[in-house]
Amino acid sequence: MNAKDTSLHLCSAMIVSLLLAVMTGCAGSKSGSPVCGNSWLDDGEECDTVDLAGQTCASRGFSGGTLACTADCTFDTTACLQGSCGDGVIGGTELCDGAALGGQTCRLLGFSAGTLACSAGCTYDTAGCSSSGCGNGIVEAPEVCDGSELDGQTCASQGFDGGTLACALACDAFDTSGCHACGDGAINGTELCDGAEVGGQTCTSLGFSGGTLACAISCGSYDTAGCTTCGNNAREGSEICDGADLGGQTCTSQGFSGGTLACAGNCGALDTSGCSNCAGTILRANWNGYDYWKVPVAGAMSDANVAAACTGCGMSAPCSGPSGCQYNDGLCLQTQNETSCGNPMLDLAGLLCGTNPSSCAPLNGIYQYMGYTWLSGSACGAESGEWCADGNTYSGRFALCVIAAL
Repeated sequence: MNAKDTSLHLCSAMIVSLLLAVMTGCAGSKSGSPVCGNSWLDDGEECDTVDLAGQTCASRGFSGGTLACTADCTFDTTACLQGSCGDGVIGGTELCDGAALGGQTCRLLGFSAGTLACSAGCTYDTAGCSSSGCGNGIVEAPEVCDGSELDGQTCASQGFDGGTLACALACDAFDTSGCHACGDGAINGTELCDGAEVGGQTCTSLGFSGGTLACAISCGSYDTAGCTTCGNNAREGSEICDGADLGGQTCTSQGFSGGTLACAGNCGALDTSGCSNCAGTILRANWNGYDYWKVPVAGAMSDANVAAACTGCGMSAPCSGPSGCQYNDGLCLQTQNETSCGNPMLDLAGLLCGTNPSSCAPLNGIYQYMGYTWLSGSACGAESGEWCADGNTYSGRFALCVIAAL
């Protein structure tokens, strides 16, 4: 090889090496991490600047226009044209356009056979479709049901309480218009009522005197908890009271000092006409379940006047001794608080003052009912330094009265 050949050979080798280097560098760019904007379509990119991967507006479903690439290497179709119905390209709100059906067929639209077409308005034209299978009473794919053949389904299996399930005309769905469910507000099937719908019935029509009728959760019966029967001695529904059932209320709980509370005739209010407010004052509250009062007496301090003063305030005269004491009778109230027969108010004085009634200031001028068995019907009183004072010789003093504590 002469010098000229050697020089030519070296030059060729350098060119080959340079080409290999360039090719190697390009291959490295393709196999490396994607770089959006390098005009090279990398993995994960739809396009890259001028490299549109061979796509056009038409291939993207438009009728024409210029496809471009966004800065984040995705297609920019803002310059593409939607076209119009009849151009053979599905665009905008079109379901189809000419022969372009978007992959739909008669069967996919619920028919059993036939040829699907596109209408002049670019909507599906199913005139060429047929449902030869639908209506033959046999469930065939893609049918859900066929006529009376419901594939074993019922209203209950569809989540309703009852009714009659049917098949849609196209055999592609169940017709649940004949089904019903408790809670839908309509009386269906064997339901007596449903929610607020009670079929025109009222508490009164069911034999009650008033109140609000409701429907039971099951829809199979009426809920009469809100109905009332005034006069049966049992509070119901919205009744405030009923006969003897006053709901635990008394004249005292209504702000009076005593008397007899009653129920109004319509059971909607308490009758306080029998209650009274006397000028008495309380001596001791809740002594073993009883409140002890000091009540003014008009006239002589006899058993009769003492008892009348207590009754006038809706209270009772307490018995002066324990059960069996000779000074007790059927008119006094046994509280079991006085434990000594013949020593009226002794335990009360001990409770209030720690002494006997004659030296207990809170009891001064107060008289105890004696059951018409002492000194010609006289009550026994505590006067300053005196016990028992003869009530027949005193007037305008106070009666000892009791009432059950709340």
